[in-house]
Amino acid sequence: MLWFNGGAMNPKKIAWIFIVFGLSAILLGGLFYYFSIKKSLYTHAHRLAVTTLDSLAFEVNQEMGHLRTAVDLVSVSPDALSVLTQKEDDHSDLSQQERADRFVDTLSKALVPSVVFIMDQKGTVVATSNRQQEDSFLGNNYHFRPYFQEALKGTSSVYLAFGVTSKRKGFYFASPIRSGDAIVGVLVVKQSLDLIDKKLQEFGTSGTICFVSPDGLVFTSTEKTWELKTMGPLDPQAEKILSQTRQFGPGPFEKVPITKAENKDPYLPHSFVYLTSDGRPFTRHEQMVYEIPGWKLIFFHDIQETHQQTIRPFVSGALWTLAPGMLFVTLLTLFLFINLMNALNKEAALLNELKTKVAEIKTLRGILPICCYCKKIRTDEDAWHHMEVYISEHSSAEFSHGVCPECMESFKDDLGLEESDFDS
Repeated sequence: MLWFNGGAMNPKKIAWIFIVFGLSAILLGGLFYYFSIKKSLYTHAHRLAVTTLDSLAFEVNQEMGHLRTAVDLVSVSPDALSVLTQKEDDHSDLSQQERADRFVDTLSKALVPSVVFIMDQKGTVVATSNRQQEDSFLGNNYHFRPYFQEALKGTSSVYLAFGVTSKRKGFYFASPIRSGDAIVGVLVVKQSLDLIDKKLQEFGTSGTICFVSPDGLVFTSTEKTWELKTMGPLDPQAEKILSQTRQFGPGPFEKVPITKAENKDPYLPHSFVYLTSDGRPFTRHEQMVYEIPGWKLIFFHDIQETHQQTIRPFVSGALWTLAPGMLFVTLLTLFLFINLMNALNKEAALLNELKTKVAEIKTLRGILPICCYCKKIRTDEDAWHHMEVYISEHSSAEFSHGVCPECMESFKDDLGLEESDFDS
């Protein structure tokens, strides 16, 4: 017989115990499985974000390096110099302006998509490949641009800015044009952001990638609403300089709608997370662009997307892993419950039978007062009953009467028996 806390155990309690323990085991196993996947995915996402940013920075640096090298090489060519100087022995049928136009057009086609223009020593554009467009640079003066001032000092540079005339953003590659030791002009190639934006879109599938200036202003981004906004408050002096150079337009510059908060998820390998205005969480990764000093790529990796990647395999895993486990526990519980019920029913039947036997034994045990002559038995009510009657009433025994050999010998005369009857 099963016992629990000093009493018989209810089979339903046993079944519920199995169910609770089984479901608890499945729940704990599921939680362990979930957090293991979560930790693994977050670690993988962190490594992927770093690798993504490294790869993107490498490609951007490579692109910048190729363009810088191309501009430097072309700026020292005789064709670039001939645009700004007229040789006495030059008997070409083309005028100096025609040669300049042909030169910038040829270079622009080689570096598509770009605009190529040449500035004289005062910063005035004397030749440009976009001369036939409404936003032509021809005749405009850009002496205030840092790339022009650096080139006059003999240094080639890369400058990212918002176009004063075109109102379009671009990369400006500037290199001085020399005549002997003198700098007579500046060759500038304005490269469209199309190639860079395309690369950002390719790499930014799981978050937002920004190309950020040394002052913290987002020049271009996969999230277009963040462009020409700042990552934080601008230094007053820096804001004044930006206003003078008009590098990113007239301003004022709004802040990107993202704030830093403490990380409350122990599985994230970061001290802080960044929240958008709608509460969407991101982790931040940075990589410097060495071809453009001070500039960097910032990758805001989408944690929510990573979390969704955690939920999806967990749900599918639960469907194929936890469901069979739950079915097994249920069937096992049902099997044990049925067996327990059958065992308890048999036990109950045996108990009833045993109680009956005990009652019979208790009835006939003890000292019975019996008459020494007639063998009658006295009951508790002082009534005398024949032994046969008493036993029949107090047990399931029945009697059949006969004569034993000894009594038959003693009472043969009374019974009218002959010797021959004994022989038979």
